[in-house]
Amino acid sequence: MMSSSNVLYCQNPFCPKSKKVFSNHAAYSMHVDRSPACYAYIVRQMQGGVPQGKSSQQQDCVNDDGDVTWRSNKARSSLRRHEVNEPPSKIPCIDVNSTHDTDIRDEILAGDEFDIDFVNADMPDEDVVVNDQEVTGEDQITERDGNAKFVGNLEDNNSHPSLAYTTDQKWTIALLKVLDDMNAPDYAFKSIMEWARDARADGYSFQAVTGGLARSKNVDALINSVHNGRLVLPSVLTVNCPHPPESDVICFDFVPQLLSLLQNRSIMTQENLVIDVNDPLKAYTSPDNLLNEAISGSEYRKAYDRLITDPTKQLFVPIIQWIDRTTISGNDRFSLKPYMFTPAIFKEKFRRSIKAWGYHGFLPKNTTSTAQNAIKKQGDNMRNYHKELEAVLTTFRESGPRLKGIILPIGSQGFIRVDNVTCVLFIIQDMQEGDVLCGRYEPRGP
Repeated sequence: MMSSSNVLYCQNPFCPKSKKVFSNHAAYSMHVDRSPACYAYIVRQMQGGVPQGKSSQQQDCVNDDGDVTWRSNKARSSLRRHEVNEPPSKIPCIDVNSTHDTDIRDEILAGDEFDIDFVNADMPDEDVVVNDQEVTGEDQITERDGNAKFVGNLEDNNSHPSLAYTTDQKWTIALLKVLDDMNAPDYAFKSIMEWARDARADGYSFQAVTGGLARSKNVDALINSVHNGRLVLPSVLTVNCPHPPESDVICFDFVPQLLSLLQNRSIMTQENLVIDVNDPLKAYTSPDNLLNEAISGSEYRKAYDRLITDPTKQLFVPIIQWIDRTTISGNDRFSLKPYMFTPAIFKEKFRRSIKAWGYHGFLPKNTTSTAQNAIKKQGDNMRNYHKELEAVLTTFRESGPRLKGIILPIGSQGFIRVDNVTCVLFIIQDMQEGDVLCGRYEPRGP
């Protein structure tokens, strides 16, 4: 039944499958269980002695009553994914002296009692419908009695009119195959089915006329349908650093980023703003001259007096910037330096939420090795960093003309047209980023 190399094959010389190697014990056991001739041959061999080629992991024992028991000392794999028929713990014995056994060879060659092509196949996973009743793969074979009747060859439904896949089953299997080809996780099937039900109930057209079947075209169509969708997306700029190599930085346009905050009605409320919503052009003064918010100090007042030349139409919006290094991989191999900002006219409590922040861009991490740094002059890495930062802040420096005549959802009438005036009021950073930003290169190497 098994060779010394643990290869499974049928040793019955009259079996048409005697030359075929079985892929696993389940297929071999099913073959023996459904072939009376092969089963009788195995019983006769075992009653005469232990078959040759038996593996140390497989043992077939003949009990006192003539029954054969199959057992294995190999533990069942906990990672088994598909349902299979386990080898039966007890195979009922056949009376080898019966008249039925004398015609076994003829029955095998004629193939009347069982489907030869189906004997060595794995049990099907799919459910089928037999006589208007749903039957699972486990139920498609009758009780093991030595004369088992098969439902039929499931690969050829035309020869068995009573067998038919339902439309639901057909497309469910097709979807499962698609997910399997994509190596999708198990929960993907549920998520897709729930999406499909909701989409169908909402009248969604599955023809996908706008973007077709291309993901990129559908994403482009989605972005184009969003107001200012393209303007708030980043761009990648290649910076020619003073000291090679060149680097790529991710940049956002400052004007759309700022206006996405200032023109948002849900954000520009008195609850979130330090300035007076009804009189926003007036310079802020803290109650009782106490320091509380970011614009309550002397630096705000100095900047206001220096930059605001027409208090009747200019809105002063000082900027708070934040920079730090953020790891984007588990082993800290890849990281970026986000450069973000928030208007100082927002209250400190609101600035603690991500909704109050916009993006300048992302600076790459310095990847030069210690050996490369050794041949550089002091300050080379600093000059490269400032060149990258200059590219990220270009739109911020040039934003003045583009921020004039902007309508904001504040003022005594519910809206106001103003010229926005910006400047950097504070920069939040840790010690390392502060050293790099201010050019204190001595503690940080070249």
